[in-house]
Amino acid sequence: RPGAPEPDPAVFRLGKPILGICYGMQLLAHRFGGRVLRVANKEYGPSELEVLQPDRLLEGLANRERVWMSHGDAVVELPSEFIALARTPTAPYAVIRHRERPIWGLQFHLEVAHTPCGKRILENFIAICGVRERWSPEDFIAKKVAELRAELEGERCIAGVSGGVDSTTAALLVFKAIGPRLLPVFIETGLLRLGERDRVQRVFDKLGLELHVVDAAERFFAALQGVTDPEGKRRRIGETFIRVFEEAAQGLAAEHGPIRCLVQGTIYSDVIESAGSRAAHRIKSHHNVGGLPERLNFKIVEPLRELFKDEVRQVAQRRGLPEEIVEEQPFPGPGL
Repeated sequence: RPGAPEPDPAVFRLGKPILGICYGMQLLAHRFGGRVLRVANKEYGPSELEVLQPDRLLEGLANRERVWMSHGDAVVELPSEFIALARTPTAPYAVIRHRERPIWGLQFHLEVAHTPCGKRILENFIAICGVRERWSPEDFIAKKVAELRAELEGERCIAGVSGGVDSTTAALLVFKAIGPRLLPVFIETGLLRLGERDRVQRVFDKLGLELHVVDAAERFFAALQGVTDPEGKRRRIGETFIRVFEEAAQGLAAEHGPIRCLVQGTIYSDVIESAGSRAAHRIKSHHNVGGLPERLNFKIVEPLRELFKDEVRQVAQRRGLPEEIVEEQPFPGPGL
């Protein structure tokens, strides 16, 4: 369709391995002369993959695997240069491969937990690309702590922590680098899970970090009085959080000395959601503590900025975070 995003055609002439997923597979089929049409019934949910013939990409898979579909268009005619490697009851071309070039396509989503074999497929593709596994949580921790120690020499930092895996892991890495010059702050908004404040306090006590707790529940309730629009609620919560955090930072600075750095638990998905498209600023306006840098002139420290959630969990485990934090289900920033 006009305006549909497409890569530079030169990409397909590089001779490098290519893996098209969902729309990516449809794009491959279209680019090489196949037909893609909007289907009468959009498919969203589980399906059963049947492997038709062996292939490097599908190595280690059973003849039948559970996969997750989510698409409204479908490949109805395969390009002559491609063959079908697997199918589902509703998709005769669930996995395809170019006959000569290292180009594959998948109609299902391999990146979700609902496709148990997805990780194996991705590992196979990485092997096809000739990539060696070099990242490890231990190496990341050692390198990041050394970087933080050099970057924050002599500095005092404040960290806004929620008790979730991201902010807690970020605080732990900075604490390992600068010790008690890190001042973690937990704000009780009154919008958290029952007992959350006490649980977070216990975890930080076990980790040896002094947690500074600010009970501002009544201020948040007052700010939300009469507000029904979800985005309006998020803005009120964010504005109140900024004011409360500002006061906490000023109080800690008066007690401990100047604070010039703010530690945030930003991870790579936050970066994508916050700047990945023209409308990204509407996705989650409550990311971390947006607005604080401008108000308090902090230098921002984001130790986890380049990691995805699963990588953060691995780092958290190596740093000794309890399972209740590492595997905790996410809780919406604005609460329930």
